Amino acid sequence: MEKLRPFSEPAGSSDEDDICAVAQKVSYKSCFIDVVVAFDDIKRKATKVIIGLEPSGHYWKPLTWFLKEQGYQVVLVNPYHVKKRKEEEDNSPTKNDRKDALIIAKLVKEGKFLNCLLPEGIYADLRNLSVVSIAGLN
Repeated sequence: MEKLRPFSEPAGSSDEDDICAVAQKVSYKSCFIDVVVAFDDIKRKATKVIIGLEPSGHYWKPLTWFLKEQGYQVVLVNPYHVKKRKEEEDNSPTKNDRKDALIIAKLVKEGKFLNCLLPEGIYADLRNLSVVSIAGLN
């Protein structure tokens, strides 16, 4: 798998500086509009944009649907890999949103992600129907 060159604003900056710039633009404290504006800004400056998410719970799905509708490539990073890499990098399992964003960006850059396949059309209908029927049985 090819290694990706992350978005960069300043010429001559290191890869880690580039990744930090992107990770800092988009954090969980941003409102939804800020996230969309940041991604659009990045999209104008980069040749290829890949958005990496750590799927936890169901919260990532609406954002993923929206981003895919906007034409972005969305990939998923295994939460276990994020945790292990975090411990590896600074020998500390502490949770920090900036650190998580940087780890996720590095994993995506290294090609250590899964493509996000959300069911569409009849496949989405079948999945929803099976969820409803299973819920009705319990």
